[in-house]
Parts: sequence; structure tokens; C-alpha cells
Amino acid sequence: MELPAGGIEEGENIKKAALRELKKETGFHAKKTKILGKFHTTTGVSDQTAYAILATDLVKKERQLDQFEEITSLKFFSVDKIKKLIAKNVIKDGPTIIAFSMYLFQNEL
Repeated sequence: MELPAGGIEEGENIKKAALRELKKETGFHAKKTKILGKFHTTTGVSDQTAYAILATDLVKKERQLDQFEEITSLKFFSVDKIKKLIAKNVIKDGPTIIAFSMYLFQNEL
């Protein structure tokens, strides 16, 4: 299980790229976005940087998966359920765990 993710295309800003990926992978459009932070995906191996974006006020649109997408289903969970799934090692995707942690830390402060 993981959050929507993807690259930034030439000429795109971070939020526009996040909105594009969200719509493509989930079929949702967000009326509001907030950059939670940026992080290195594989420190010591690569200098790749990723951004965690919070998308809110979602509106259902049509999914636009490309031929290389392997998304079989969409699932929605409460914050408490996500904590449990991470603790039980069900969610293993590093960038998803980092983005969720950024969300938690900013909402606990």
C-alpha cells in the first residue's frame, strides 16, 4: 500500500505535479494542497528528492492510468488505522511512511 506518487514534468511546479498524479492514479482532484515538506528518498544511494503534499477538499473525477500503472484498487483509512498498518508492517513503502509522519508531526505541534 502506498500514497499516489510520481515525477515533476518539465515546466510543472510541485503542486501542479501532485494534482496531476492524484487525478491520474485515483481519479480525485484536490481543491487545496499544502506542501508538508521534502525529503531524500534513498540517502547515500541517490540524491533524489521527493515532496510530501497534503491534498484536501477532494472531488471525484475520472482516473487516467497509463499503461505502466499497476494500481488495482483504492482504499481509504482513518489516521489511526494507518498508524496500525505501519506498526504491523503492512504499509512498507518508505516515502508513504515519511509523508504520513510529516503529516502527523505538523498536526501534533
